[in-house]
Formats: sequence, C-alpha cells, structure tokens
Amino acid sequence: MDRNNSLDSLRFLAALCVAVAHCLTAFSTQPFHAQTLSMMNFSNVEGVFARLIQLLFNAHSAVIIFFVLSGFVLTLSLQRLSSVNYGVEFFVFVIRRVYRIFPALICSLLILGFMISYPSEKLVQNMLLMDTSINSVAWTLKVELAGCVVVFLGFAVHRLFRPGLVFLGLALALLYFSGLISPIYAKYLPAFFIGSLITYARKDVVVGPYVSHVGLLLMLVSDMAFGYKSDTSIIVQTICAGILILSISRSGFMPWLNRPVLTFLGKISFSFYLMHLIGMILTRQLCVKLGIPLGGMSMIGNAAVYAAISVSLTIAISAITYYLVEQPMNKVGSDTASSFRKMFLRRCWTGTSTASETQPVP
Repeated sequence: MDRNNSLDSLRFLAALCVAVAHCLTAFSTQPFHAQTLSMMNFSNVEGVFARLIQLLFNAHSAVIIFFVLSGFVLTLSLQRLSSVNYGVEFFVFVIRRVYRIFPALICSLLILGFMISYPSEKLVQNMLLMDTSINSVAWTLKVELAGCVVVFLGFAVHRLFRPGLVFLGLALALLYFSGLISPIYAKYLPAFFIGSLITYARKDVVVGPYVSHVGLLLMLVSDMAFGYKSDTSIIVQTICAGILILSISRSGFMPWLNRPVLTFLGKISFSFYLMHLIGMILTRQLCVKLGIPLGGMSMIGNAAVYAAISVSLTIAISAITYYLVEQPMNKVGSDTASSFRKMFLRRCWTGTSTASETQPVP
C-alpha cells in the first residue's frame, strides 16, 4: 500500500493548530481555550473572537487526531506482514518507533537546553520521557509509546482470534472506567484503538461529505459544548477523528491535502510539532532585537504577528531537523530492525538445520 500523503498533510495541520493555539495562549489574559458556552462573556468582543480562533485552531482536537492517526497508520503497516513471529515483530516494531521518536525529541531538548540553561540531570530525564517539563508537548509521546503497545497487541490478538480486536476494545473500556491505569492513558489510549479498528472496515465502506463535515464540526466544538477535556468531549472527538481519517483515506475528503506544499510540510510535521516551542522562543528574542513591539497591539494582533513569525521559523528549523536528524535516523532504525529480524531468522534456520543433521538415521 502506497503512502497516503493526505494523512501526512493532516498531521501537519494538526501540528499547526497546536503551534497557533500556544501562540494565542501566550498573549491571553484568560484560558479562552478552556471556556465553555456558559463561561463565555459575550460583552468581551476580543475574548469571544479569541475563543473562536481557539475553536478553529483546536489544539486538543489536534492531539486526538495524532493518536487516532497513529493507530491507523501503525496498524496498516502491521497488516502488510504476511506471516508473523509475534515476539520478533514486536521488537522490530519497538526498534522502529524508538528511532522514529527519540532522535527528534533529543534534538529539540538539546536546543532548548542550549537556549535555556537546564541541569543535565533534568535534560536526561526529559530525554528518557521520565519528565516532560522542558518540551511540554512531549507528554503526548509518552501516550504514543503506550499506544504503540495497544496497537501491536490488538493486531496480534486479532490475527490469532479474529474477534479479538473487539475483546481488546472491551478491555480498554473496562480499564477506562475502572481507574486501574493513569487517567492520561485511560483517556487517550482508546484513540489508538479507534484508529486501529477503522483499518478493518470493509473496503466498500465510505464516508460521505455530509457526515465528514458534521464530524469535523463536532470535533472542533465538543470542548466548548461538553467541557474542556471532559470524558464526553474526548469520546466525541475520538469518534469524529476516526470518521475524518476514514473519509480522507477512503473517500478523498479534503483533496487539497495532496498539494505539493502540504505534502512537504506533512513530511516535516513531527519535527515541526517538537520544534515549535523553539520557534516561539526565537521569535521573542528576534522581536526584541528588531524592536518589534509584540505588546503594543491588541491581544489578537500580538498573537497573529507572534504566530506568523514563529511558524515561519519553526518550518525552517523543522526542515533542517528532518533532513539532518529525522530522516537519517529513520533509515538507521529501519536497517537495525531488518538486521534484527534477519539475525533471528538466521539463528532459527541454523538451529533447525543442526537439529535435522543430528537426527539418527533409521
């Protein structure tokens, strides 16, 4: 199956929403992104406008898209395996994910550590994801790693028992409501399950444009309607993200996602996501040196200038990171995983041959 460039573009748009939302939050006097309809002061025109912008660049919905999309793409990659030794393939799977996630993360932390002095111990803890206080978006990578295990487990159970994916979903639901795992995992791991589940939808299942548009709208307004990061909001956003991804991959929803510029930005979207805080810091420093008065305009004006400059800087930094760090390390990870698989198969073949040679001749 060829790579779906439109899904890469969707990942960039989600990362862009997170970056713009953080820029607006940097100049907000109130947590507008967390306001529900009942909390809004409609006499504050600028505040209402700020809430609408946060609605459009919905960082929370964007993060859920990341998780559902990861479950979808990772399951598709696993389905390409014709035969599976689950123990070996799990390690191959983990090796590739480690090389995919950690090099770009470590690069972002080294840059942040250079820009802002942090104790070496704190840097190491952040590099190992034991702490995520330096690059605050790294908390999603902890969920991502746990989600990878969910995806592989669901794939293996489904291959072995067929209806097993349904039982895994029920198990996740049980964990969600039982409080047996950390709330952050309980809330967001089902998103990986939904992403994985929609890959098993029948080939003739398509999502019409009306359903796709309604799903997109519901996803954007759910935090405002049901409460910021509430259980109901997360469930609605997760289901709607699944509908959106299924409609893009199957029905060609949002065909403009395949444009070359967005395709390129999709390639660097992971680096963009991790580097946008660096872009924000550099923007502040640059504006001070150039005498650009970020605080001299309205809240929306300040945020717009801040976002435009920081996004541009982040794209440049991300392109460099992608070609110098992310792409080479992905290749190293792929080569390492392939070598591990070949080594295991070679040992199995040698062991089988040795055993057959030592069999007594009748």
